[in-house]
Amino acid sequence: MTKKIDPRIATARQNIRLAIVLRETTAADVSRAAGLSVNALGTFLRGGSSISYANLLAVCDVLRIPIGILHKTGAVTPGRLALQGALEDLSEDQLTGALAALRREGD
Repeated sequence: MTKKIDPRIATARQNIRLAIVLRETTAADVSRAAGLSVNALGTFLRGGSSISYANLLAVCDVLRIPIGILHKTGAVTPGRLALQGALEDLSEDQLTGALAALRREGD
């Protein structure tokens, strides 16, 4: 009996692969930076193993992506990663001001 793969896992694998390319790094480098064995992430990305939530968090930290977007198709793009980085650099007051400006613009 073949075990069916949750499509969200396949999407997460694809999004991690995209983030690795967009961050101009390798799975081996991300593995090392996340404190994993060199092959751990590559094996997961090829579908040969699973990965713990703690290790997935570490991978997301290294790639500077929120874990919540991993399972969403189309969530990892150059523009979205750039926006995520810009948002992280803003203070809470700046974020509040930017949201207020966007709302005024939409009215």
